Amino acid sequence: MPKLSKPIQGIIVLVLACLVGSVVFTMVRNNDDEGFLGLVEMETSAGPSLAPTEEPVDVTQEPAPNATEEPLATAEPSDGTSIGPTETSIGPTTEKIKVPTPFGADFNIVFQWFMALALLFGASFAVRKDFTSHRNTMTFLVLLNWFSIVGRMTPNVQGYLDATEPAGFEKIAIMIHAIGATLVMISATYLIIRMWFEKKLPSWFLVKNFKLQMRATLLIWLLIIALGTFMYFDIYG
Repeated sequence: MPKLSKPIQGIIVLVLACLVGSVVFTMVRNNDDEGFLGLVEMETSAGPSLAPTEEPVDVTQEPAPNATEEPLATAEPSDGTSIGPTETSIGPTTEKIKVPTPFGADFNIVFQWFMALALLFGASFAVRKDFTSHRNTMTFLVLLNWFSIVGRMTPNVQGYLDATEPAGFEKIAIMIHAIGATLVMISATYLIIRMWFEKKLPSWFLVKNFKLQMRATLLIWLLIIALGTFMYFDIYG
């Protein structure tokens, strides 16, 4: 079988990434279906409830005197009415219930775990000096991850930062994750552009220590996935 030219390889990688990426994009945005990793504990507030009550008993009408019985001398004088237990109101109650995690969140975290393994697999081609397979694999993974970022991560990060609930360490972790992931994806996109068009790029666009940038990008990417895993279990665990 003849070896495919570089442009044909690029077109095939791009088409495959778009096809698989469209599926990933649809899956990670699915918040309507139940997830498959477990249950998340949520607090719900119930409205005020009323305690059981008894109707007031009206005893203003005294029973007719019985000729054969004398009134009891020990009976205490009465003001004519006797009121039963009064109606009491109980304030709002909070209870914890377990509901399934959103399908999109579960799919995305599992997708990122597979992404970590695939990145190591793609990096192994560079170690074996198979740079063509390395370039094609890493290009596919970088393009694929953009669909996950646009479909799930960007809306989620924006929602978490706008909400008043996350505070302290949680908000810092979200910001670190967002900034780190953005820098990693910019660097990774630069790297695949350089691998495909290195001979046509201007000299000022080329980073001198190319291998160091590749290794640093891979390492930080794996750390970002680990941080994202922590955030998943912190939010949904």
